Amino acid sequence: MAYFSVPLLLVLFVLVSGETPTLDDLKMALNTTEKFWMLGRSYKLETSGKEHLCVYAAKNSLKDLEYDFNQTYKVDQQWVTLHLYGTLGEGSEELPVLQVRQEKELRTGKPYTLVNWNREKHCGILKVDVNGKNQYELYAWDSSVKGSRDACKSEFQQICKECILYEVYSNVCV
Repeated sequence: MAYFSVPLLLVLFVLVSGETPTLDDLKMALNTTEKFWMLGRSYKLETSGKEHLCVYAAKNSLKDLEYDFNQTYKVDQQWVTLHLYGTLGEGSEELPVLQVRQEKELRTGKPYTLVNWNREKHCGILKVDVNGKNQYELYAWDSSVKGSRDACKSEFQQICKECILYEVYSNVCV
């Protein structure tokens, strides 16, 4: 199964206060009518040598623990949209997890663990396994992208000290 960068969703943010993120934090992160932009990630994702940029998630619905959303990204000046499904739950690390899948009927998917969520700045960090290695994605609500970008990036660097943050979002995205 291919993996997806789920903005948000994948909300794996360690709270600024040092609190461990909860399932309620994951619900709050995903339950927005705004675009949920991926600001950056610790790995590159390409199609035919062209990087995936301007990645965002847009909620269609969030009912109980079921999340229905579209993920959109740009590859070589072309916009691509995927209709995806997610199930929220607790992971093995006692952190909230979003299991993302392409087909609604599937019961398992690719797990995105929320390791950090900043309630004030509406940004967070998701952890995902990419080719057997933990990787991290930094997300922010549309309204927080400009004003909170530096603070959110700082949180990313604290969580993933050895990571390079590959920029996915830029001014050309809007």
